[in-house]
Amino acid sequence: MVAPPVVEKPGVPPASQEVATPGAAGAETTTKANGVKFLPPQTGAMQKISGADPEFPAELRVSGRAYVVSAKICVSNAGVVDSVSILAGSAPALATNVLNAVTEWRYTPLMVNGGPAPFCYVAKFEFKAL
Repeated sequence: MVAPPVVEKPGVPPASQEVATPGAAGAETTTKANGVKFLPPQTGAMQKISGADPEFPAELRVSGRAYVVSAKICVSNAGVVDSVSILAGSAPALATNVLNAVTEWRYTPLMVNGGPAPFCYVAKFEFKAL
């Protein structure tokens, strides 16, 4: 069983980021020098409009075991995933499945000042064997 992605707040943003005005849904965002918004996890996840959850490999389904994979997901101004970076995860097969699934996801473009803007957020995927 794969639990829906659980999003968690990333750590303190790097010094190269500066706080911007409130963004989508009134949530605070940060902006990198290249104009990419870094959204709070809940706001980033709410922008998702399609895409399948990552598969949970049968060989890892041991009763009582749980796995977590954290990924930074960056989305273009067109709502297409530009990049996915695995931040944490102990099972390589799960990390691969997260990468493969998330690259197919689509998002509602983030609107900033009347136009679409790229954004990133951190998502946490929990896999639990029952």
